[in-house]
Amino acid sequence: MPRPERSPSPLPLEQAAIIETHISTLFFVGDRVFKLHKPVRFGFLDFREREERRADCEREVMLNRRLAPDVYLGVADVVLDGLPLDHMVVMKRLPEGCRLSAIASRGEELTGWLLALAEALVSFHQSAARSPEISHAATVEALREDWEANFIETDRFVGTVLDDSDEVEIRVTDDLAECTLADVAGGPLGHAVTWPAHVAGSARVLRSRNSSMLAAPISRPNPDCL
Repeated sequence: MPRPERSPSPLPLEQAAIIETHISTLFFVGDRVFKLHKPVRFGFLDFREREERRADCEREVMLNRRLAPDVYLGVADVVLDGLPLDHMVVMKRLPEGCRLSAIASRGEELTGWLLALAEALVSFHQSAARSPEISHAATVEALREDWEANFIETDRFVGTVLDDSDEVEIRVTDDLAECTLADVAGGPLGHAVTWPAHVAGSARVLRSRNSSMLAAPISRPNPDCL
């Protein structure tokens, strides 16, 4: 895995930030983001060993470069006295103002963005690997199994780390998500295993939902955010 180049012109230090997830810590410094995996173990991963964290960093870069080759720059080593202590995914820092939520909050037209996203995903899935295992992973049943496994892991934190109200809210959201997935699975776009068809169908719906959309010019994404 090639090592990323040093950032040529870092942004002011005051723009630095740290964001944590349950498995990683992300450091936003200058025009770079450094993602450090935590030495944790969950049902779906085991990052307790440094070599496992390194291997996952390299897999993440390899997989995500398929859709964002200019964002995923490589894997960097955390070194002390010449000895590797850990490893980080190095990414290009994207402008906050180019987030979809930021664009929507400014009231800008989103159709061009959504069409570009749908077209990119359709193209990606058309050439993606296929197998019965991959297809099964997109079914409502498989997603339900994953969600239930998450609830089993978090049950012991309800009443301490998680409030009871948080648990109820998460489960309500979970039920709504399952209803939506079941709708898609039984709808006109076919069974849930055909996710590429859903994406393609979404692109078609965006284009043909009403005649006024077809007649109106489609604004393409701002090139400054590409």
